[in-house]
Amino acid sequence: MRTLYEKSYVVDSAKTKNKISDPVQGSADGLVLTALQKDMTFGEYLYEYSYKETDNSVAFYSQNIEAMKYNFIKLIDANNLHVSLIVQDLGDYLLIYGITSAKFFAIPGIDKKINESFFNRSEAIYKWFISEYEK
Repeated sequence: MRTLYEKSYVVDSAKTKNKISDPVQGSADGLVLTALQKDMTFGEYLYEYSYKETDNSVAFYSQNIEAMKYNFIKLIDANNLHVSLIVQDLGDYLLIYGITSAKFFAIPGIDKKINESFFNRSEAIYKWFISEYEK
């Protein structure tokens, strides 16, 4: 177990990158925001998050705004890393679906680390949601 994001916060725009407060009031339906996140594998990048909400479900979808590198090697083009989480309340239980996908240049020796990073993203998002739900 290790920290996924060294830092993570919402910014006013991709251009200025000024930190702003998290939008925690009201419905998440239709909310779109930009976040700056520094992860332990790829470094610091901007992501776009889009949210949907109904009476019995909530979902978010994110994608990288900038091309991502591993050390000095560009691996993932902009708008090519996609992370989704969909949660449906079915009464007695929650149905949770999460997926992380990307088209990336597979380089021997690095591809395993990238796949582990993608898995860790999905797992961290799931655990975060469950911990928030249980509050």
